[in-house]
Amino acid sequence: MDVEAEAQQQEQINPHRCHICPLTQDTAPRIPLENSPWMYLQCGHRIHTNCFLEKSYNDDLSTIRFSCPACQEHALTNHMVEWIEANDIHFYRPLRLETLWNENAELREDIKNLSKLQRKHSLVIRNHKLESAQLKNEWKRAIHSSLEYIRLQKKEFKNRLVNLPYRKKAIRAINEITHLRASLIAKYPNLSWHNLSQISRIPGAPNLKNYPRVGRWIFSGNRLFHIRF
Repeated sequence: MDVEAEAQQQEQINPHRCHICPLTQDTAPRIPLENSPWMYLQCGHRIHTNCFLEKSYNDDLSTIRFSCPACQEHALTNHMVEWIEANDIHFYRPLRLETLWNENAELREDIKNLSKLQRKHSLVIRNHKLESAQLKNEWKRAIHSSLEYIRLQKKEFKNRLVNLPYRKKAIRAINEITHLRASLIAKYPNLSWHNLSQISRIPGAPNLKNYPRVGRWIFSGNRLFHIRF
């Protein structure tokens, strides 16, 4: 006897049971069956709300993939599924992204090329972050005198920022990465600046860094040496 048939048999014995009530006695405290709230599916069958939530959590299911355990009819109407797909609801994005990754060989190759480009420039970007952080720490130690002294020092530190050894290389590196990311997002409508970095969660996908979209503004002296009085 399969699980569904056994559940139906138990439901006939106990009318308070639903099709997905746990058949085994668990140790966690549960709501009494006679007081458990019901949720009705579009096919007419009903299940306990807490049983649905527990099954969704344990089986890592999303609402869009849930079907009635009694008749296997989809829990959502086709119109609702179309609306979710069109509006890219947050719980559907990982499923859509994983499907796109598994079915599109061209996307996998493009993502791998992006990962290679990031690894190529990672050392330059990391070195610039270190040298700019060192300059910023030095700036913080210097601002201990009058406002006039701070204004004079700010010009000097901005000039030093412009002449950092890795600055221009880092700007070109991030702009190159940004250009490739933008081309991928334009090529694949299901990708966005946010979920592109989430591809790393898919088994077998490369690890992508979430660099800023624009390269030059993060190297601005006004941002690096901004002081509030």
